[in-house]
Amino acid sequence: MKVATATTYPRAAHYASANTAILLIAVIACLTRDGLATAIVIPITVVSLLLQFDTAASTRAAVGLMITNVTGGVAASVAFGLLQVRPSLSFLFLLVLLAGLVFGGRAAMHAPAAKLYAGAFTIFLLVFGTGVSPLPGSAADSFSTRVSYILVAIAYAMFMTTLLWPRQERGLD
Repeated sequence: MKVATATTYPRAAHYASANTAILLIAVIACLTRDGLATAIVIPITVVSLLLQFDTAASTRAAVGLMITNVTGGVAASVAFGLLQVRPSLSFLFLLVLLAGLVFGGRAAMHAPAAKLYAGAFTIFLLVFGTGVSPLPGSAADSFSTRVSYILVAIAYAMFMTTLLWPRQERGLD
């Protein structure tokens, strides 16, 4: 087995330092801005996205990431709406169990789309969990606020990775 070195992955240090800076800026913004005191979902979303981004991001990978985030977000929004109609602990358990069986079961398979299902399940848990967590304000109001925080985090992560990640060199054949 070959040990990974700086020559194996020459840009690994650049990616690592860029990801550190991206996450550090998000955490500092949440800790120092009064309006973002309850916006811990922003750094969590940024970490999730940085783990999902492919370093050789192609158009196909970007479309897959977008589908993953939209699928998880829509599923979480539907689950949150259903929970608002019938708010009980047992129904909450059933909703999370159903999402776990649907997304998690497909993520555990050895299929090319397994990573997409794992990402969708992560986004589902993130969005749904932040919607039902007990924070001041009404549930619907806090859910919409948190969804907007997630959208800001997605835009921030995409902008910062475009700005800080090294460019891919294309060979001219």
